[in-house]
Amino acid sequence: MINIFSDLQLSYTVIFGIFLTFAAFLAGRFIHRAIRYFPLVNPSIIAIILIISILNIFGISYETYYLGGELFTVLLFPTTASLAIPIYRQRQLIKDNFIPIIIGCAVGALVGMGCVYAMCKLFGYDSFLTYSIMGKSVTTPIAMELTNLLGGEQSVVIIGVTIAGLLSSIYLPLFLKLTKGKYPVAIGIATGSSSHGYGTSVAMAASEEIGAMSGIAIGITGLFAVVFALILPW
Repeated sequence: MINIFSDLQLSYTVIFGIFLTFAAFLAGRFIHRAIRYFPLVNPSIIAIILIISILNIFGISYETYYLGGELFTVLLFPTTASLAIPIYRQRQLIKDNFIPIIIGCAVGALVGMGCVYAMCKLFGYDSFLTYSIMGKSVTTPIAMELTNLLGGEQSVVIIGVTIAGLLSSIYLPLFLKLTKGKYPVAIGIATGSSSHGYGTSVAMAASEEIGAMSGIAIGITGLFAVVFALILPW
């Protein structure tokens, strides 16, 4: 009987984490739409605030919530893989701009890591913290391995990745309005090399061309980031 009740309690806990995540994000989307898609009121930011608030109000630990919330972390991998579909559709555009794409991703990886390194040195942060946030511009799985490679803390880089992505989801719609959708290759590469999946999801909603360029930039920028981590004297 004890095992049955334990299993039921575990099942309810998992369902709670899944339900809370869905409900918070749907609430974020509703609020976002209600104020006519104002960029600063981002569905993901609203969802994060709601989840943190509910956990604190009811005294629920993050570990308990994460039993169900972990499902969405697992889904990151197939979601990233699904970007191959628009990339395949835009293969001719990729072929026509192959060299600019490679150069753009290399520059994006170097600038992203270099700026973090320079700013940390400027403000006197130690090497451990510096190495923990240098991978904030690449996608989460690569950022975690990159942080291990450098000798940093994975939990810190995940925060950095999240913040970089959330910021991109705020400024990218404004930037797209200013540029009126021109230069899809440049915008896509800049997005994917600095804001990984968060920015790519926004780019994909705006244009498949921009989304495809952003999607391919995620992988290429990650590869360059690993190479730079190994060969440069950080």
